[in-house]
This record gives sequence, structure tokens and C-alpha cells, in this order.
Amino acid sequence: MAATQARWTVALATLRTLRTLPPLALAALAALAAPACGHRNNADPVLIPGGGVSSGEIARFLNVYVVDGDTGDPIAGAFVQVDGETEDLSLTGTTNTDGLATFEDRHLRGPQTVSAAAPGFANSTWFGVNGANVTINLNDTASNTNVETADVRGTIDQWDMLPAPAANHLWIGFVGYTFTENIGGAENSITQPTVAGLPANACIKGLPIDPPCDWHMIARTGAQAHYYLLIDDDTMGTPLDMTDDTLTLAGWGVLPGLDLTNGAMVTAELLPAPVMDVDTTTVTLADLPAGLDTQSLAGFVSLGEEGLMAFTFNAVSGQTAASVGYPLLTNELTTGYYRFIAVATDSATMTFPPTTYTNVDDLADLSGGVDMPAFLEPASGLSLANEEFSYAAPPGASVYAASIHDPANDDLLWSIAQLDVSAGGSFVLPALPATSGGAELPFGDLRFEVTAIEVAGFDAGDFSLEDAAGEAVRASSNSATVTR
Repeated sequence: MAATQARWTVALATLRTLRTLPPLALAALAALAAPACGHRNNADPVLIPGGGVSSGEIARFLNVYVVDGDTGDPIAGAFVQVDGETEDLSLTGTTNTDGLATFEDRHLRGPQTVSAAAPGFANSTWFGVNGANVTINLNDTASNTNVETADVRGTIDQWDMLPAPAANHLWIGFVGYTFTENIGGAENSITQPTVAGLPANACIKGLPIDPPCDWHMIARTGAQAHYYLLIDDDTMGTPLDMTDDTLTLAGWGVLPGLDLTNGAMVTAELLPAPVMDVDTTTVTLADLPAGLDTQSLAGFVSLGEEGLMAFTFNAVSGQTAASVGYPLLTNELTTGYYRFIAVATDSATMTFPPTTYTNVDDLADLSGGVDMPAFLEPASGLSLANEEFSYAAPPGASVYAASIHDPANDDLLWSIAQLDVSAGGSFVLPALPATSGGAELPFGDLRFEVTAIEVAGFDAGDFSLEDAAGEAVRASSNSATVTR
């Protein structure tokens, strides 16, 4: 049992790279052409949830909202700097109580470099912005691992009526809560309680003396569903050693419509009796990029606002295809759809390894199998010289983004988005005044991370990060220590 729990923990840690991806973007060449000198675009201010760009090309006027990347709340008193990319222009301002700074200048036309800073937050710079409304989200310098939780206890209906498992087999009901779309987020990897070294969020049948089915789980807060996967565990005759076990999905149960608050205590929750509607499909895997040697596959059923029900995790390194058991979309899953994520990384790099993932979403029928897209190569050649950050931009990306960290504690100092992919490969950060209140970029060693992303149907002149996050098809990341 502990080994199975560990495999899921490793899977979530690998997928954590998805949590802190910098802002998504895509270059649209038509959006980069400067409008005629007399053109004016005085768009009404619009706050874009989560961050983004909208309202047509910049022509004399620009509205910049600055929001907290965690809460979405406007940040009053934030410093904003606008530097022209086609004109010799530099404008500065401060956000009002609504988190808004407005700019007007006859030279303010076409793509701009927009930076924002505020005390307690990492700086953020977006290159190639060409929309009259911009919302930039600022993230805390320190990673926020404080997660709101609820304590949930219960049982599985008709568990005692399950037939006895076959010889050398166990029934295991792994209980979980649905993930948020932020799959690698801390809210999706909450440490679960154990009893005598076994996970408390599971029920077991087939031991010499079966314990009662009284599971205990620490769940996230918010809208969610609780569920369990009924696993047929072939112990291979060694019930105390799970390293050689074969786990097969045999059934499931889902309790939808839940909404938990921080600190809530739920007792006697009754998960429905097992539904034995399962099938098996074949997932064809992509070749690993050069230098990467480990691949994992995760499968989910999306339940809309209630989140993602994880039904499989397989370590599939060295395989060209994987056989995956999955729940059919019946009973409580009739409105759901399937999603698969494959993650490849380098097992030899223990800290911040190069990582790449592919995503297949909105699948309603798995009977014909699933083909995972080719991986996006991680960036290489990350370096810093004469204040210019450089990297070899991998082909096929829609946007390149970066982040600068203090390697001593990995605090985030600066996040960067390059909305013009033709400029991907290098950037020089703008000089912000000491009065900006933002993070300082120190001299010495820095961790420089580059993320390449492909987003379906993305328009750099009109996007919301909240909407774009679900459209990412492929992404990759790599980092290196550079010296300033």
C-alpha cells in the first residue's frame, strides 16, 4: 500500500511543473503592425480575469490592470512601466484603488513592453503586448504551499457485500477528491493520513482479518466530487511486498455536488456502491526527446466545475503503448469527458529537471484508443551575458515565457512572457526604479527557467489566461543556474 501511495506522490510531484507555468502567449504577426499615425483606440478599461490582453491594437491609449495572481484581487499602488518596442518611449504610472493605471501618449502605438511591480510580489514583464487593455497578474515571491483543507470521514456503501477476492488478490478502494484544473497545484497533492503505515483514505478486503471500511481523507476546499477506485490487487503471493503487485481497475463510485469550506469536519459520508462499468483502452505514446529517459501517463475524467477525477497513473518509460483501464461514462459520469497527460523528464536530474508534457482533452469515447502528441523539446543553452538572458528556443512553440529565481530559497524574483515568438531566444529586462517597490534582481547566481508552450487557437491580441490555460496542448520547461 505504501508503495502504491508513493507512486501517486511521485506522479503529482512530476505534474507540479504545471502549477507555476508563466503566462501563456502566442505571436500573431498581423497584430504587430503599427497602426496609422492618426488612429486612436480609446477603449474602455476592462479587467481580464486571471490576466490577459484585449480590445484591439494599442493606439495612443493603454489601460493596465494589476492583480494578485493567487486571489485575482486588484492591487492598488502597484508600479507600472510601459516601454515602446517600435518607438523611443517610456511611461510610468501607479494603479488606483481598482488596480488600474491608464496611459495616453501620441507615441504610444503598436507592441509595448509592459512591466508591473509591487511590494511583496515578484516583478512581471510582458514583451510584445499589443492590446489596449492589459491585465498583468503578480505572484508572491515565495511559493504559497498553504492549502485550505477539510477533514472528511466515511464509508463505501455495500462494501461488505463485495464477493471475496480471488486467491492472492485484494480488493482496495482508494478514496480521493477531484483535482482542480491546476493539476500540479498544492491543493491536489495534500498529504493523506496513515494508519499503521497504510493510507487511511482506502478500504481493504481480502486480508486474514478485514478491517471495517472506515476511510479518512483530507480534502481541498471548494466545489468537488469525492470518489473511489475499486482496484483488484494481485499480490503475487507476497501481500507484504507491493513492488511486484499488479493493479487492475475493477469499478468505481462517485459522490458529486460537494462544496467544502476551510476547516470543515465531515463525518459519516457515504460513497455509493461500486459501479463495475469499466473497460480497457490502448494509449499510444510519443517518443522521448533526446536527453529525457522517464515517461509517465495520467488519465482523468473531467466533471466540469467539480474538477478532475484521476483514474490512472502509469510509469511507461521504454514502452510504445500502454494498456489503461478506465471508467465508462455512466451513472454519475454521464456528463464527463476524458483527459490524458503524458510527462517526460530526466531521472538523472534531481532538482528542476528538464520536463515536457503533452495533453489530450475532450475525449468522449476511448474505444478506438488514444494517440498522444509528440513532445515539445525543452529549451536549451540557457545563459546570461551583459544583462541579456538567452536560450535556444525549441521549435513548434506558440509562446516562450521565463522566470528568474533566487537559488538560495527558490523565491520568484521576476516572471516574463514573450508574446512575439519571433523574438523568442533572448530578452533584456527593463530597468525599474528603486521606488517601484518590486523585487530586486541581485548580483550573483540566479536560477533561470524557460517554458515553451503550444496553445490551440491562441490570439496574443485577445486572450484570457483563465481560458487559455485549458487550451495548452504541449509545454516544456528547463532551467539553469546563471551568474549576474
